[in-house]
Amino acid sequence: KNSSASKAPVWPVANRSEESIALNLEVLFQPLAPVSDSPIDEYYSHARELLLSAAKREVESDDMLMRLHVLELVSTAELYFRRVLSGVINVCPNVATTAAKRPLLLGSLDYYPRRSLGYALLDGVSLSGEGDVKRQTTNITGFDIGPGTSVGAALVAFEKVCQLRHVIVHAKGEVGAKNVAELQLAVTRQSRLKVTALSFQPLVVVTHNAVRAYNSFLLERVLKSWLSGKILVGEWRTDKRRIVPLFDLFRSKADGAIPDAKAAYEGFREFIR
Repeated sequence: KNSSASKAPVWPVANRSEESIALNLEVLFQPLAPVSDSPIDEYYSHARELLLSAAKREVESDDMLMRLHVLELVSTAELYFRRVLSGVINVCPNVATTAAKRPLLLGSLDYYPRRSLGYALLDGVSLSGEGDVKRQTTNITGFDIGPGTSVGAALVAFEKVCQLRHVIVHAKGEVGAKNVAELQLAVTRQSRLKVTALSFQPLVVVTHNAVRAYNSFLLERVLKSWLSGKILVGEWRTDKRRIVPLFDLFRSKADGAIPDAKAAYEGFREFIR
């Protein structure tokens, strides 16, 4: 009688065997080009490119490419939040004091230029959602976003776009039961996300709204903190060293809302005490 004790089972082969691979990741990266636009105008520029791309027939006919446009839209908004939060540390002494209390990885000192160290505070942190943006705003600036505010409502709407991003990243567009509940969808059977050029436009509008509301909120809160903290003295020759960098960070040339820093300054100068 043959014993099977010394034998090993022969498992069925369901696929090709794995390989030993040496991956050279450095070939995937290149140095960042200098950016001269404000964070909001950089966001606008790329969002416009996405809209134009989505309208191309060969792109719209490709479901995968259209889903990738949603990913890129959320990523572009997230970069806006990173840039403006990092930048406000450099232009607002009150925010700099708050941010200085946050821990920083030692390796960041070698990687980031001094004026970009604010990025290090956001390393490993997601900003692709309402809660993430609110939490990091408080952590870095000390400013809270209330639930009944305009910016709070805009971020709630943006959260739905971010939920679509989760659907794409984690399930290639297949909508799970949790997504259905969180998005409040009237879907009764398993479905896949399908994005068209027409349905992509409202997603951009909602994301625009969140970025605009946040940009206005953060600028106003900084100025209010300057007025209450007596950072400004009421003389342009003295105050322009703070006002000009502040408005360079927040001003949208694309929107044309603020003609220049001095004109904006004159609008609230009388309230400086």
